[in-house]
Amino acid sequence: MTIPVHHESRSRLQSLRLAWIGVLVIVAVSAPPVLARRGQASNPCAPRKRVLEAARAAAGVEYRQDPAPLISKEGNTCVVTVWRIPKVPGGFRTVTVGAEGKVLRVDRGK
Repeated sequence: MTIPVHHESRSRLQSLRLAWIGVLVIVAVSAPPVLARRGQASNPCAPRKRVLEAARAAAGVEYRQDPAPLISKEGNTCVVTVWRIPKVPGGFRTVTVGAEGKVLRVDRGK
């Protein structure tokens, strides 16, 4: 058994279908491109091992024993805080590493 559908109902369904297709196209086109490509370009702290090696080498021999250096991302740079062991007030270095892995700055703790 078929249910009769009026011509007017069909055109409404077709209009709704076209409207939804339009909404989906707009959402797909307007999605930010950053979501599509995540990786080293968006994270200057990757790979972590390379950044830590550069920071520890720049800070000095006394700072290479810190088991858990603090790493944070600031813009297009990576900031690493390494402590001298045993920890003492002011016994740290803050090393800024660029996206290419080059050390840009080394600051002493205060």
